[in-house]
Amino acid sequence: MKIGVLMGGSSSERDVSLKSGKAISNACLELGYEVINFDPKDGFSSIAVEIKNVDLVFNALHGGD
Repeated sequence: MKIGVLMGGSSSERDVSLKSGKAISNACLELGYEVINFDPKDGFSSIAVEIKNVDLVFNALHGGD
């Protein structure tokens, strides 16, 4: 299974989101999953094509602007 981890973004909570996302990503890797990290810091259109290639997306974004 290929898991996408959505983290970072452009909100004021970016740093917290990156830390959370990296922890989630590492845990999934330890469990044997293939992981792709996504950071929509420039908007979601920058990841729209690539994110379609994962089976599950874990949302680790924080905040919202």
